[in-house]
Formats: sequence, C-alpha cells, structure tokens
Amino acid sequence: MDKVWTFPTLDEKSISSLSKETGLSNLIVSILLNRGIENLEQAKLFFNPEEEHFHDPFLLTDMSKAVEIIQRHIEQDNHILIYGDYDVDGTTATSIIYLTLRQMGARITYYIPVRSEGYGLSAGGIESANQVGVKLIITCDCGITAHSEIELAKSYGIDVIVTDHHEVVDQHPDALAVINPKRHDSTYPYRNLSGAGVALKLAQALKKIQNPDNWYSRELYDLAALGTAADIVPMTGENRVIVSLGLPEIYKAKRIGLRALLRSSGFRKQRMTVNDIVFLFGPRINAVGRLGEAREAVELFISNDMEQATKLAKKFERLNSERRVIDQKTYEEAEQQLLDRYNPDQLFGAVLYGDKWHQGVIGIVASRITEKYYRPSVMISIDDDVGRGSGRSIPGVNLHEALTECSDLLLGFGGHEQAGGLTIEKSKIQDFVDRFDDVIASRLSEDVMTPKITVEGVIKFKDIDKKLLEIVERLEPYGPGNKHPIFVSYGIESAYKPNIVGANHLKMKVKQGGVVWDAIGFNMAEDLTRVLNPPEEGLKIAYVIEENSWNGNTSIQLNLKDIQ
Repeated sequence: MDKVWTFPTLDEKSISSLSKETGLSNLIVSILLNRGIENLEQAKLFFNPEEEHFHDPFLLTDMSKAVEIIQRHIEQDNHILIYGDYDVDGTTATSIIYLTLRQMGARITYYIPVRSEGYGLSAGGIESANQVGVKLIITCDCGITAHSEIELAKSYGIDVIVTDHHEVVDQHPDALAVINPKRHDSTYPYRNLSGAGVALKLAQALKKIQNPDNWYSRELYDLAALGTAADIVPMTGENRVIVSLGLPEIYKAKRIGLRALLRSSGFRKQRMTVNDIVFLFGPRINAVGRLGEAREAVELFISNDMEQATKLAKKFERLNSERRVIDQKTYEEAEQQLLDRYNPDQLFGAVLYGDKWHQGVIGIVASRITEKYYRPSVMISIDDDVGRGSGRSIPGVNLHEALTECSDLLLGFGGHEQAGGLTIEKSKIQDFVDRFDDVIASRLSEDVMTPKITVEGVIKFKDIDKKLLEIVERLEPYGPGNKHPIFVSYGIESAYKPNIVGANHLKMKVKQGGVVWDAIGFNMAEDLTRVLNPPEEGLKIAYVIEENSWNGNTSIQLNLKDIQ
C-alpha cells in the first residue's frame, strides 16, 4: 500500500532562533520543534531526563487515601492481595507493588488470572480472595471498569484500591481509592502513564512517607521501564523519564530475573533500546501469559534464585517459539476469512472470529491484520457460548469510542484509542459484526485510510556520519509522541543486486553520489521489483538511521520505511 509522505511546515525564524540558543544544527532543531520543544530549557529537559523531573506522587487523586489504607492494613497484619493483568505491563506493575509492600513487612500475595478467565478483576477471583481471608485487594493495570466486581468485594468486607491507566467509561468504580491519571477529575500533570508507571507512583508515595528526601524508588526503575516500553504508551513527559532512567538498569541486569532473561534471549548489544523491549523481551514475557500462566512472569521478576530464574527464562523462550507457530496458523485463517467476507478496497471494520482460536495470539494477529490492510480489526475467539476479543485500530479511528457505540451488544470491554478487548455472547457476534462495520465505516475516509509517514528532513548521504547517529540516539527513547526521526533522500541507486533475507525482508546497499550505505527493509520484499526497475532519476527512500550490531561489529545502517 502506497504511503503519503508529509513534511511538517516550520517557521524559519523559530529554527534559526532555537539553533542559536542551543548550538544545534537546523536539522536537529527542526526535530525538536516538531516535538513541541521551543526553548533551551525544554531542550535540556528533553535531552537529560532526571529523577528531579518526577512529579510528586501525591498529586494523583486518591493517592493519600491509598497510602493510609495500605498502612492501616499492614499495621493490622491483614492479608493483602495484588490483582494484576497478564501482559508485561500488568506483571511488572504487580511486581513493583509486591516488592514495595514486602519490603514494608506486609502479609501479601499476588494473583494473575489466566487468559481464559478474561481480562481484569473477576467475580471468581474475588470469591477466592474472600475464601482465603483477603482484607485488601490492590489492582494493577486493571479495575477501572470493574464496578460490579468491586461491589461484590465490598459485600464481603474487602477493601479495594484500584491502580489503572485505562480510559474511564462514564465514571470510575466505587472503590476506597482509585488511582488513575485518566480520571475525569484528575489534575495530575501527566495523564499517559502505563500501568507499571502508576504502580511506580504508588511505590514512590509509600517511600515518600518513610523518606521524604529520597522517594524515587530507583530500585524499581527497571521494572517500570520494562512495563512502560512494552505497553507502547506515549514516550513523552514522565514516561520518558521512567524509560530513560530504567533502560540502563535493565541492561545492567542487577535483578536476577532480568539477568536470566537477557542470557536466554541471547542479547549481546552494547546498550538497551525501546525496540529491544518491544520486539525481543516483551514477546518472551507475554508468551507465558499467552500460552501458560502469567504469574510465572511475576515469579521471574521477584526471584532471588538464579537457578529458578534460569529455568523460567528458558521456559519463556520455548513458549515464545510455540507462540510464533500458533500465531502464523491463526493469521492465515483470519486473513482468508477477511478476504472471503470483505472487499479490501471498500470501507470496513473487520470482525474475524473462530472457534477456540488461541486467546493468547489474537491480539498479535489483529495487529498484523490492521497493519497489512490498514483497517481497524477485532479478532474473537469463541469458546462454548462466549467470545473473547482483541482489537487494534489505525490513527484517526478511536477504537475505544467505536466499542462504546457497540456496548449494548457486549458483556464487557475496555482499552485505549488504538487497542482494546471485549467479551461477547456468541449469539450476538453477528449483530456486533454489522454494528462495528457501520461504526468504523462512518469514521473512515480516503485520508484516514492512507498510511502516512512524517518526514523530519531531506538529507544527503554525505551528511550521514557517526556524529549524526550519536545525536539521533540522544533523542531516545522512541515511541508514540517521540517517533524515531525519518529522513528522506532522493536520486538513490542500488549499489549491488538486492536480495530477500529472512521471511520477507529486503536487504540492499544504497548509493547516492559516491556514498554507499547498508539498508534493510523489514517486510518490504514486495518492493524488490521497484528497486530492480528504478526510474531514470533514481529512487526516493524514507528511512531511519540506526546502529547495526553483528558478530561484535557495529556500523551505520539505514532502516527503510518506504521506497518510491
């Protein structure tokens, strides 16, 4: 699918002014201006995130209440249960609060549901908690839509504290404390924390009561960064601080579980990036929640036993390999269903469903379907009379809003603008297919359906060097709100015959003038014909500049994003 390249329009005076103020090149200044950085002070904060940039955790609504409740239950030696979600964000958030309360001497356990139980706080989980004498439940990365479940807990005399970051539908539940920066009445300076980020703020608040001068909880930065990066939240504001400070801690691997994970994955790079979390470590951690029991991820994170951690990490590796096989089979079935039922050239929102599709991979498959066909999609796995679904969307179409318009057909739903989950009765799936299709079609247009690449600048190959790479790396960590800068170059030739490597990747050497660079285009095999038959004036390429490490050697590589 052809992409449209967009070039932000910037005021030349602003570029010149900030360039003089910072001493940076016009190219780098343009990148900063595109991110809303307009003066030297903002640039310093951007390039040098520090602990002092954390907001006071007590600015979060209900934080003082939550701290008082936790302290009271610890003093009374009551049984406290941490109830988490089964993805990386949920398991790291659970681990953060578990480690914090364990250090405070709390009588504490944790519970992570298996995927077949469904997302979030459940009536069954509360029944079990009541049977073992739990007096306080603290949710992690879930709970904001659990109105009836929290009422059930209250009927048993169980206190509930919700820590979550998902969107609030109508109003938040009637728990004793609800810590969520997306609350409608929240005045917290930053609303885009991950579940692990919210858990870190609770840990910081508890620490601040004990030590007002040193409350940052730096021993938890690694877990907070892991959950934040894996959850693909905006890499701005406080998230940028968390990930900037946490990535080096993950790399140091002082935590036994992370050391075992790095070893089992074969990680050999000289530094850690968000991409490593998203594509290397996140899938391995998620695999245990998709095909096994996610509680084992928490076991890995809190382990003090290297032998146990090594066994768990190896298990994660094996499960991730199994997950890939199931993922591919499910994708092939889903894609065939899409082609049988939809016209890819028309407006549609795809709802694909199958009996006993593995719930652990439907979110991944939905992402792949959405990426390839550039349409919002929902994958539903049907088991008996209930379907559990996972959806993904495209920029410009809010999936959470779309699901809200279908809420009368659903047993439950939740999520974000670009991703969400749902449960539905089997008998209502066809009604949901029709409604969702109509809702999405009303939001689609030719402009929305055209994938876009935002270009930071047009440069020549002779301007690419280690100095530019170093400055680009200083802009990390990358993610939504701070994407890896994409550059464009014109008049490009293929220096040698390109080839396809791996499953679907285009590998080539690209040339402009007398300068040649290695280039890789992931999932761009279909562009081979275009490369072999270039126009007389040469190719136009869009790419990011990155460091490539292989067999102990490092070099500059262009990671292709589009060829025209």
